[in-house]
Amino acid sequence: MKRLIFVIGVLTFCALAYGRPMVIQETQWLPAPEPALGYFAESVAIDGEWALASALRSADGSYNYPYRQLALLYRRAGGTWAFDRVLVDDPTDEASWNYPSVAMRNGLASVSTSPLRAFRRDGDSWTALPAPFPAAVGEPAWANGLTRIDGTTVAAITNRCFHGAGTADLVGDAWTTRRYVTGNARFCDLANYAGSLDVAGNTLALTNPQEDPGYPPNELRIYNRAAPGQAWQLADSLPVGDWGRGVALLGDDLIVGDWNPLGNLVYRRSTNGWEPAGHLPTLMGYNRYYDGAYHIAHGGDLVLFAAPLFEDLPGSIAVYRRQPDGGYEHVALLVARNGDRLGGVFDISGRTVVVGGHDAESVENGRLYFFDLPETFPVPAIVQDDFEDGDAAGWQQQTGQFQVVRRGVSLVLRQTETSGPASAVLTDSNYMTESVTADIRIREFDGEDRWVGLATRYRDADNHYHVTLRASGTLDLRRVRGGDTRVLASQPFPVVENGSYRLRVESAGSRHRVFVNGVQQLAAIDPVFGRGRVALMTHGATADFDNVLVTPGVRQSIYDADIVNGAECEQFVTDRALRVSGSPAWDCSVYERSFLRQTSMSGMARAALGPVTGDQVVESRVRVEEFAADGTQPRWSGVMTRYGDEGNHYFLALHSSNEVSLAKMVDGSLVELDRVPIALAPSAWYRLRLEAVGNQLRGYVNHIMYVQATDDSHPRGISGIATSRTAARFDYFRVYQP
Repeated sequence: MKRLIFVIGVLTFCALAYGRPMVIQETQWLPAPEPALGYFAESVAIDGEWALASALRSADGSYNYPYRQLALLYRRAGGTWAFDRVLVDDPTDEASWNYPSVAMRNGLASVSTSPLRAFRRDGDSWTALPAPFPAAVGEPAWANGLTRIDGTTVAAITNRCFHGAGTADLVGDAWTTRRYVTGNARFCDLANYAGSLDVAGNTLALTNPQEDPGYPPNELRIYNRAAPGQAWQLADSLPVGDWGRGVALLGDDLIVGDWNPLGNLVYRRSTNGWEPAGHLPTLMGYNRYYDGAYHIAHGGDLVLFAAPLFEDLPGSIAVYRRQPDGGYEHVALLVARNGDRLGGVFDISGRTVVVGGHDAESVENGRLYFFDLPETFPVPAIVQDDFEDGDAAGWQQQTGQFQVVRRGVSLVLRQTETSGPASAVLTDSNYMTESVTADIRIREFDGEDRWVGLATRYRDADNHYHVTLRASGTLDLRRVRGGDTRVLASQPFPVVENGSYRLRVESAGSRHRVFVNGVQQLAAIDPVFGRGRVALMTHGATADFDNVLVTPGVRQSIYDADIVNGAECEQFVTDRALRVSGSPAWDCSVYERSFLRQTSMSGMARAALGPVTGDQVVESRVRVEEFAADGTQPRWSGVMTRYGDEGNHYFLALHSSNEVSLAKMVDGSLVELDRVPIALAPSAWYRLRLEAVGNQLRGYVNHIMYVQATDDSHPRGISGIATSRTAARFDYFRVYQP
């Protein structure tokens, strides 16, 4: 077996394969130019070296009428963004209740305050143009919501009492005839923030929600016109657009915000009209708290929308790139380096993105973030090392005594020196975003506060981050800078000699997280070191390291169901994306039960869900209730990964014969990959974890690896649980990309 295994880090896919996005932090962030301004950057826009952000000013801080709506102009000079001036400062009253919105494109700017205003850039100046929509407050043609620009066309949500839109086209210094479309009635006493729209050339997309059951259902309306200034004609109505979710027109593609766990919808224009063409894939879509995009931005071949929350990271922005085959690849994730939550509004011009964010202490105190995207989005290869070839090539020993030895059925990298610090550095791992995971078995501590751990951004012994399992019974995340050590995060944690731990530390931008046995334990923000290598480390301790995994990214949750009560049990078994095969009999009947029961013993029972991925880890805590009476069919309970269908997948199983096995189904045929004895106690719970990274498969029981294999039969699929002639309980189901 080849010792160091490199796995391609980004997958090019058609509709449903998922790669590893780069983590990108802002180039610059700015607070509001005046402390008294509130709700800063709730709408943003960018055009080359200029940007706009909305804000509110309230004399008494209450934001009761009358308050003022502002559009703040920013400019980039010498690579640095700075506040330029107030472009709009409009009063409001109850009659003009609206949603402030800004847009910029091609030297034009539109500001939907009260009323909607337009500007044109002339050199370094922005000159006011006549109002594109001069209607009085409350009239049907009054523009008071979201605004967009394409070419010389300005579009805006109009009409407080109906879901409608208006467009105006600039010719010279004048606007052509205004054109309007309207849809379902709405409550006139609500601010006009519900609708969403986009305009591209002679196509207009407009959401048309309903606010009363007596009106027609939600839909997305597509309009065409013969030329700028001409009337809009309804061309298509699509059964989407739930409550004004975001829309974006990219040539012949239409992206629509949707609750679908596969991701936001993609429609494509054909000779037959707009037809479904798949989804914008997201690893996080199957998380039960996934929400469809309310705002979508695009520029060139890039599409952006707010990413759902995942793990402990706050709100972020997902960046997708359209591929030549028509699919979309998730290439980047934008996050704020200081831990702030990025808001749901953003815009892109060229390779620069502007985002409205929120101060961690108050959502009313907004911030403005600028990101510079690379021309390409390269991600280094994944590295795996199980030491099965008998050497430690690729690891540079700094101190200590590292050697490959046999422990049971596996070869491991053992550090045997207890007199001081020891480290082995992976030479080919100089990354900005990196994670290192390893199976660690502690052999001996030579003192009360000795430790075993892993390091990221390792430059030398005096400069790096490391996580430690300490003899004192603590788990620490520390930074060593110039030889001085600072504890970034710490907590009590049971650490024992001869204990086995699956330890992981990851560094992405200024964010650092620590996991033990698949569960996050620590997190911290520290910006000191921007890149470096990974390392295996001990201090006054001996330990075995095995199954080292180095990935250029953060762990991303795919699905996480705790099943803490009957309601969550029902939510899992009725999930619309759940793929069931065999003859399962689910039991969620008692609300207090914190597990899912599968009671059928007549044959196979399988349930799988999630996006189609390559690298994935599936976990569950399983208890066998009863095996079927003796027969020729195997009797077991377990978990599955890379599930294509009932005849093609991998699975990890606990058998009635007191064995654990790793096996695969290929076109309906069973092939066993590894099987070892295990003492199974009646009615005991067992934590199962099946890892599939590249062509490496590893099966764990109670955090100890029992079975492993190298196999290329199934490069991707989804994950699930399964039984064969066995009644069993499952008390959580967790899937993530490592």
